[in-house]
Amino acid sequence: MTSNTRNQCAPILLAASELLRIEYCRSCQQVALQFGVITVRLHPRACQSVLTTLAHALNGLRRLEEEWSSQASGAPSQQKLMS
Repeated sequence: MTSNTRNQCAPILLAASELLRIEYCRSCQQVALQFGVITVRLHPRACQSVLTTLAHALNGLRRLEEEWSSQASGAPSQQKLMS
């Protein structure tokens, strides 16, 4: 991003919560994910990859919690979580 591009930025707020703010800048063609003082800028296509990866992680977490609640000990292997 050049200083000239930075001067043209007009971010559009896409979504916000108390933990996350998501903006899109048309001139930069980037999505900004803001977690407090940390900002991650991504190409819009990369956001889909992040979303897919987070969904897989959350599904794995749910499976872990279900297994841990039904078993008193032992954790499942990584192979099982990734499937």
